[in-house]
Amino acid sequence: MRRELLQDSRFRRVISAAALLIGGFGIVYLFRKSIVADWSDVDFIYIWLSGHLWSQGISPYGVEFIEQGSILFDIFNGQAFFYPPSFWFISRIFATFEYKTAVEVWRWTSVSLLLLSSLLLKAGMGNAGIKISWPTIIFYTGLVSFMQGTVLTFVLGQTSIVIYFAVCLVIYSALSRNNILLAVGLCLVLLKPNVGAGLFIAFLPFAIYRKSVVLTVFGSLLMSLPALLPFGVINTIISYLTGISEHSGYIANQAQLTTGIRNIFYHLTDIEMSSTLAVLITVLGILMTMIVIAKTSILMKEGQENEKVLFILALSLSMIGFLAPLHVYDFMFVAPVILLTQKLGKYTQVVIFVSFLVIARSQNITFEAGIFRPHYPNLWAGSELSTMASFFNTVLIFVVAKNLYMRHAENT
Repeated sequence: MRRELLQDSRFRRVISAAALLIGGFGIVYLFRKSIVADWSDVDFIYIWLSGHLWSQGISPYGVEFIEQGSILFDIFNGQAFFYPPSFWFISRIFATFEYKTAVEVWRWTSVSLLLLSSLLLKAGMGNAGIKISWPTIIFYTGLVSFMQGTVLTFVLGQTSIVIYFAVCLVIYSALSRNNILLAVGLCLVLLKPNVGAGLFIAFLPFAIYRKSVVLTVFGSLLMSLPALLPFGVINTIISYLTGISEHSGYIANQAQLTTGIRNIFYHLTDIEMSSTLAVLITVLGILMTMIVIAKTSILMKEGQENEKVLFILALSLSMIGFLAPLHVYDFMFVAPVILLTQKLGKYTQVVIFVSFLVIARSQNITFEAGIFRPHYPNLWAGSELSTMASFFNTVLIFVVAKNLYMRHAENT
């Protein structure tokens, strides 16, 4: 009876119409929250200011960054510039505009990248033998638009959509077996090392991706040269590392208000683990997991190439969500997992989808349920729920994929 219902053309048309309606409403919601609303920028200031200083021949990794920020802006909370030198080209592009104009260009660019990301995912999944219909991809885009992380990205002027686009480019390139484009995607996602380092290292144990890994290293170096050479390579790197060592010292970056292993460790011990240590744990955890997968030949059997790539991508993104020190507004990058798990069975897809909904609205759930409330209620909530949901996804994806594909290997 259920199979007959699913095969009924009228039922499928109703489902497609509902998907288009929800997705379309989500996209309209995105435009209303991003372009129409008059948000006060909080974080884009740092991107624009760094580009402005670079254009003046001043390094944003020195004391001048905070000094100039306090002079140029009425509201400036005095944080250091935490992005790597490879961010030079983005900062310089947007600093060519007057600040208020740059904010609007940044918002329109973010909306465009979000929509383009969906097209990349649709094309990439098609290259892996998974046809994603237009109603489905519009529905998916609407879901991403409804995420609190997406809204917060525009409220704060954050880079979450840029990193989300980079992740989608990595997915498209890996599924399309395009090593050069994969390197471009990895260079972009490394603009935020808390996300990029784990995704980059996930490809290292697999020989087929070694070319992309090498190209990524050279590409990131070339992107960094304009920020390194004028001020001295060693001096700039030391100044950058000194700045990120202070990342955990700001209220918004405290363990309770961030996600990942440092959040869980804080709840268990009341000890603040540094963000740098948490990133190292993320990299080592993903590296060891991928080495085990490569050495034990899981998903390496003939005819399972697409499944292997889908598995690596879905597992890596879930592990980053579970381990890396991030904020809830960063979690846009886990959204593609609901597409990457298309071959893991219907029940698994449903569970992954529900888990995504928890992540998408983790702050609402936290406040409504009265759980895991932070000491600073006006700042981020939902970190624990996002972390636990990502851990659940990590375990589920690994167990289901291993059982499914190992069973397939035994039958071939």
